[in-house]
Order: sequence, then structure tokens, then C-alpha cells
Amino acid sequence: MAVLTAAQADRIDRLMPEAEAVQLGSSIKGSQDLQAYQPIIIEKAITSTAASAVVAFVAPYAMRIVDVIVRATATKTNGALQPLKAASGMCTAIACAADGAVTHMSAGAVAANLLLAAGDTVNLIATGDSAAEVVGVVTFVAVQV
Repeated sequence: MAVLTAAQADRIDRLMPEAEAVQLGSSIKGSQDLQAYQPIIIEKAITSTAASAVVAFVAPYAMRIVDVIVRATATKTNGALQPLKAASGMCTAIACAADGAVTHMSAGAVAANLLLAAGDTVNLIATGDSAAEVVGVVTFVAVQV
């Protein structure tokens, strides 16, 4: 994503009287500066088998995953979903066994795998006794780096 420089914002401000009156360039730049501090929320529903890796998302820009939240949508004994950076685990598999239960990433976090470059693929894979039947909604919380 392109970000305005201070010089570009100033040129937009002086482009025409209307832009100067509302400081259009400065307003756009300020909005872009704030975007760097906003959390990014990405949600992926697993509604059918994820016994083999399923693409959750492709990082649109560099970001760091700060939490992964799994909400089970069916009861499956020992079911879990594991987030992967390509094929490498971001953390241990997250419980997805009891319908409606919400579980956060809590163990085995691998810092290097939580840091994504633009274009990195994040996958999900189901584990447990009934991996082919594990279903749930996975929410990734990230910040732009």
C-alpha cells in the first residue's frame, strides 16, 4: 500500500482552493498514519474437511499475528485446528472440539512463524480423532509491521 509523503500531502493541499481549505492532503496522510496502528482481523470458516491444509488467507502486506481464536461449530472429540505459515506451525493446534467453545492460541507459539511478509500464505489444518470432520471459525488478529 502506497503512503503519502509529507511533501506529496503539501502539494495536494495547495492543488486547488477547495483542497487547501480542507487540508485534503494532510487529512489523507493523517488517516494513513493511523492505519499503521489499527488491528487487522481476518476470519476463515472451516465448513468442510481440513484434514489437509486449507488456505486461510494470503498476507496483503507485512504483518505480525498477535492472536488466533478458534470457535468450534460442532462437537468432535479431540478436534483441533492448527494455523500454519505455509507448512510450518505458528503454534500448537488449538482446540476445536466442543460446539460453541472459544479457544485462543496459548502454547507453542513460534515467533518467526507469526511474522508474515506480503504474499505469505497462512493455512489451517485439522487434527484429532475426527480430523476430517472438525469445523469451526478461525479469527486471526494481526498488526501491520
